[in-house]
Parts: sequence; structure tokens; C-alpha cells
Amino acid sequence: MSSAVEDAPKPLDFLIVDIRGRVGGNTGVAGQYLELLAREKSYWGNSRTIVRSNSGLQTGLGNSPQNPPFRGRSTLLIDHHTRSAAEFMAYGYKRGAFGLLIGTTTAGAASSGALFAMPADLLLYVAVAGHELNGERLEGVGVTPDHRVERPLPYAAGADPVLDAAVDLLAKQAPK
Repeated sequence: MSSAVEDAPKPLDFLIVDIRGRVGGNTGVAGQYLELLAREKSYWGNSRTIVRSNSGLQTGLGNSPQNPPFRGRSTLLIDHHTRSAAEFMAYGYKRGAFGLLIGTTTAGAASSGALFAMPADLLLYVAVAGHELNGERLEGVGVTPDHRVERPLPYAAGADPVLDAAVDLLAKQAPK
């Protein structure tokens, strides 16, 4: 019979986070994701993030030998479809020096919107607020990757040059 120590998961050497695609959402969630990567309780604001594992365990943030920070040990994959809250995450990731951004410049679509009820049971979603982060606007500009890598075809028999570039860059950092 094996002991609990033998069954404990090994720590990750590196992490690749893929936020390519038409991802939107709440900007507060972007901050929570950065908190998880940094293993800090308040990367943006004073929120507290709870991590729920598949086993139902709940843990707060905090450094431990099993879960060291991912700053410098991760990459973030972005593309021209990455928008909204995902752009805030890409901006914070780059500004916080978490690691390299790989892919293409994000969409530059970072305005907040609101829903309005219309006749005939329709909804209209309209941009209602722009944002500045440290005096910089993302709207219309986007976030530029550190390593530009094109993904020419979305369906290319499983080929993903952006992911391949991330794996190659992280592999070069691995201790021999």
C-alpha cells in the first residue's frame, strides 16, 4: 500500500495558458487568474481567490513548495480573437513580467458593454465605457506579443505553431 506522500502530485515545472479565441467576460476574473499565477492574494484589488480542486478541497492562495509562483515559468498564448477581459489579463501578464506572450496582437476590443431590452424580445449589447490601464488604452490597440507567431489555419490537422513555439521556449529554460 502506498503512502499519501507517494500519491501527492508533483509540482509543475512550467505552465502554458491559452486564452486564444473569442473570450470575453468580467475584468475582475482576469485579476483573479493573475493572482493564481502569481500566488498572491491581491494582484489587482483586495479580492480573495479560492481554488477548488476536483476532490472538493478548498484552498486560499499562498506559496508552498508544491505550488510555487508561475512568474517566469509560464507563457500566455494570444491571438487576434483575444478580447475584452482576456486582453486585460494579457496586459497584466505582460506588465507583471509573468512570462512571454506568444501569438498575434489581441483584438483591441476592451470596452465594457451593457444589455438593453428592445421590442420583439430582442437584446441590444452596446459599448458603454472605455478603460485605461496605467494611462494606456487597449481599445483599438490591443496587446502585442513578445514572440509573434502566426497560426495560418484554424484546422490544420492538429498543427499548432503557436503552442509549439511556447513548448520550445519553455524547454530551453528547463534545467539540464
